[in-house]
Amino acid sequence: MADDDGFKVTTETLRTEAGLWDQQSDDLGKIASSVGSMSMDRFQAGVFQLVVGAYAEVLTAVHDRSLEGQQNLKAVADGLRTVADNYDHHEQKTSANLTAISGN
Repeated sequence: MADDDGFKVTTETLRTEAGLWDQQSDDLGKIASSVGSMSMDRFQAGVFQLVVGAYAEVLTAVHDRSLEGQQNLKAVADGLRTVADNYDHHEQKTSANLTAISGN
C-alpha cells in the first residue's frame, strides 16, 4: 500500500517476521523438551552426588524459562499477524469508502 508521500506498508513483511518469531518459538520448545532427558539421580551422578539437587534446579529453571519464552515468542508472532490483518482490513475498508465517495 503506497500513498502520495511514498509511504508504503508491506504487511507481508510483518507476516514474514511473524514466521521468524514462530521458528524461534519452536526452537525454544525443542530445548524445553530435551531438558527432561538430561536429568539424573544420585547414583548416576557418581562422585558428583552433592550437586544433583542444584543440577535438578537448573534443569527445572531452563525448562520453565524455555516454555515461557516459547509462549511469549508465539504471542509476538500472533500479534504481528493480527496487526497485518487489521491494517489490510482497514486499508481495504478505507479504499472502498473513498471509492464510494469519489464515485470512481
